[in-house]
This record gives sequence, C-alpha cells and structure tokens, in this order.
Amino acid sequence: YDEHNGPISSLSVNSSPEYDFLNGMVLTASFDWTVKLWNLTITNKRKNIENSEDFIYDVKWNPSNPSLFACVNNEGYIDLFDLTKDLELPIAHKKVNNFAQNKIAGILSSALVAGDSAGNVNLYGLADKYRKMDSSKADHLRNALSSENSNEQ
Repeated sequence: YDEHNGPISSLSVNSSPEYDFLNGMVLTASFDWTVKLWNLTITNKRKNIENSEDFIYDVKWNPSNPSLFACVNNEGYIDLFDLTKDLELPIAHKKVNNFAQNKIAGILSSALVAGDSAGNVNLYGLADKYRKMDSSKADHLRNALSSENSNEQ
C-alpha cells in the first residue's frame, strides 16, 4: 500500500472482540497531515481523515470503545473521533498548549494520556458516554464503513 505522501508516524490496529467488523481495522498517521482508516478485509479500502493542518504524530484506538480513537499533532491539538458520530470530523478538537502534542501514551477506557515536546504529560478524562460504543449504532456504522466507496482503489 502506497498511500501517504509523507512518512508514517504512527499506526494502531483495532482489536475489538465484540464488533468483528471493526476488528483488524488500522489507523495510520502521517507527516502528510492525514489519518487514514484502513479496512484490510476489503482490499485497498481506506478512508481519509483530513482534519489537521500540520504533522500528525500519533494515533490510537480506545480499547474499550472500538469506534473511538484519538490523534495528536504538531500544532498542539488532540483530536478525538467517534466513528458512530461521524467518519470524518472529530467530536473534540482541543488545543492543549503551544507545544507539539507528539505522543498518546495510552488511551484508556476512562482517560486519554498524551505527551508533548516540552516534556509535559497530560491526562484527560473521557465522558461516560464515550467509554463504551453505543451498540444501537453498530449496524449503521458497519453499513457506513462497508458502503464507503469514495476512497476505494
């Protein structure tokens, strides 16, 4: 797969035992300012997420909510995405400080831990509604991910 226009800075594999259609989905982050969502069960199927205006350093799936992931960038932002809400836009876009947010040390069931270029470690709590995937939206998300064809190769 040759899809990013810059170095890949991070990748994260979804390991959802409960929602098989999300299990094995891969996120890649790049210095080309994009995150790509890969469905490797459908050959060459990917979704571009172009929300950043600078290098994206890290991306991670949430282990307890398989539709939730976060990414951090060089401008000092943390973005939180919930695929049951939107496939392209974050549910939260938070400017942490003026330092590059360059590492998500962990995305836990109830919190996100991120580090920046100044050596700060920040802990952010997740609202209860984001700690588990809304199972009533699973079929809608499955259909949206399988019918998404604007980025098929």
